[in-house]
Amino acid sequence: TWVLENIESGQVDRVVIALNISLEALATVDPVLPDGAIDLEAQASGVKFTPVAGLPPISEAKAAIHVTGQNVRIRVTNGVMDLGRKRRLTIPEGTFEVPQHYKNPATGIVQMKIEGNGESVADLLSRDLLKGETGVALNPETTRGHIVSNLRIELPLKRELLRSEVRYSAEVDFSGVSADNIVKGQKIEHANGKITISAAQFFVKGEGRIGGAPSVFEYTKPRDKPDAEFRVAATFDDAARSRFGMELSSLTGPITIRAVGYTSDKETRVNVEADLTASTIVELAPGWNKQAGRPARAVYRLVERDNLIKLEELSVTGSGVNLKGSLDLDADGGLISANFTTFALSEGDRATLTVDRHDGAMRITLRGTVLDARGILRSLSETPSAAKKREKPRDIDADVRIGAAT
Repeated sequence: TWVLENIESGQVDRVVIALNISLEALATVDPVLPDGAIDLEAQASGVKFTPVAGLPPISEAKAAIHVTGQNVRIRVTNGVMDLGRKRRLTIPEGTFEVPQHYKNPATGIVQMKIEGNGESVADLLSRDLLKGETGVALNPETTRGHIVSNLRIELPLKRELLRSEVRYSAEVDFSGVSADNIVKGQKIEHANGKITISAAQFFVKGEGRIGGAPSVFEYTKPRDKPDAEFRVAATFDDAARSRFGMELSSLTGPITIRAVGYTSDKETRVNVEADLTASTIVELAPGWNKQAGRPARAVYRLVERDNLIKLEELSVTGSGVNLKGSLDLDADGGLISANFTTFALSEGDRATLTVDRHDGAMRITLRGTVLDARGILRSLSETPSAAKKREKPRDIDADVRIGAAT
């Protein structure tokens, strides 16, 4: 039945049939035959067939067919999957098997090696049967690169097929891949790596440039859980930070970031380590300046939810600075509030700092026993940098109580 419904055309080049069936079996309706009752071998060329309903047909294939009393196996080589609009995928080899084909419904097992460019693979993944399974929607018009995949599909052979009844897995090697709108609306370029799809999860590991930042990444999405886990190591220069909306006029130069976290439709939680050594800092906090090459490091947990960003358990250390606390930011990265239980811009400082934004003004409360105020006084008396001049001025309400200022 499957052969009649799914093979559209082709030329039979050779057929050999051997039968060993009793007369009683022939007189029975839908008999269950022994495996050795039928032995059919056939060779065909120019075959066009649809391996799974919902996917484009495979054409121009050579097929070796073996049918026994209980099993079917079709081996396909040199096939082509035509997706239209001059998009094609090649099928160097594949098999279609139906063990115990007398069952109703029987189970079909399709295994194929698929090769093609990124544009064609993105087109295939947009088909209803596969749409949404990768967790990433790829636009065929802007996806480039080369992809090789080993695909396995298992499904019941019946006319009314539910998507939930189709089980599949795949191992995909990709190289030189570029695609738009992958992470935070940013493009991935020159990506190389491997994708594994199973009944349990979707997993990708690779390297490339995300939003212009050289990156090494892992992404795991369990099928039975809403949260996806990711790991990223990347170097963000000024241009890459600007693309991601992380532009700070007080900080220039590259930052190396390592991040591990979870993301879902509702929330993203990320543990971040940032190496600031190669960057230059000018008044990132009042009185804090650092030349490139001097060590500094930031560690924090980022929580993004309801268009708000929280930096929890923030710790900034290096070059005499020791800051510990938390920040609340709006969707554009603007400061809503800050609470530093440790605020030390120089060794020996003992102070705390809180900042709240209220009616367009910043309320700053600084408390402590000892604070080296030279850097703060210098920043207030010096002419601001060109980047600072471009920033919109804010009203500041400061309440400062320090036991000893040095």
